[in-house]
Amino acid sequence: GDLYVSVGQHGSNVYRFKGNLYGDTGNLFIYWIGRIDSQSGELKQGWYWQNSRNTRYTKAGFPESPPYPKLAGNKISGMAVGPQGHIYFAGRSGPKAFSTRKAWKDWPKDETGGGNAALVVLDQDLDKILYATQIMGAEHSKSNAHAIAITPQGIWIGGTNGGSGFATSPAPWSNRDVQGVQDAALTKFRFR
Repeated sequence: GDLYVSVGQHGSNVYRFKGNLYGDTGNLFIYWIGRIDSQSGELKQGWYWQNSRNTRYTKAGFPESPPYPKLAGNKISGMAVGPQGHIYFAGRSGPKAFSTRKAWKDWPKDETGGGNAALVVLDQDLDKILYATQIMGAEHSKSNAHAIAITPQGIWIGGTNGGSGFATSPAPWSNRDVQGVQDAALTKFRFR
């Protein structure tokens, strides 16, 4: 009975949608997910995907002060709802993106700019990140995620990679030596 929608918001530190912004968005795009009752049209919950360039995160993945968080841009390219009601989305994360424990890849600790392909899993109430990981090879800011599909075999992320060392596992297909040119990459995740 509920619909989940994704919308991009241009910065300016304005709460345009339901949900909390925990920092300074500046002149950047950040993305939002909303849960809507399909019968009444009522907006039940909203959640901003917030990547903080200069501070820590809570266990739920929200930026913490001090200092006042300076948020990074991001983009959601594909979203799907799994059988347990969890929300899965893929896109391009901004600097210092939050990664959960046991993530496949963390944001490179010494990188303060650029972007990487990412997969994030939210609970159905949009109040906790269950899983978040970067999807990239050895080189920073060379990958992008464009689409997501949920099948009985796993979560499939389609995108591109332009760097070396893109892992062959959990990726069922990718070109490990793209020689600096963007090439297609397909990655599969399995959750129990």
